[in-house]
Amino acid sequence: MWKGGVVRGGNGYLYVLLHPDHPLSSMANKTGYAMEHRIVMAESIGRSLFPSEQVHHRDANRTNNELSNLELWTRSHPSGVRASDYHCPGCRCQELTIHE
Repeated sequence: MWKGGVVRGGNGYLYVLLHPDHPLSSMANKTGYAMEHRIVMAESIGRSLFPSEQVHHRDANRTNNELSNLELWTRSHPSGVRASDYHCPGCRCQELTIHE
């Protein structure tokens, strides 16, 4: 059953099937699939990513591969999301305290 060359892995990330002649095919695994968020970032900077480079989803949604939601990291990033990235602009949730 053909799914357009995009599949969701068990880890929640989207994978895209790349043709062997694709300029970013070096980023594909042995079955020819590459993580979609890495492809989006690589296309935006105009080169394949190095294995040491990671792409962080600002909103922690592994299927939201809009470039505005992605950050290129040259070092390993911690799991989770920055609180400042999770809330809406101007949000004051972190300033609230519980009064008993």
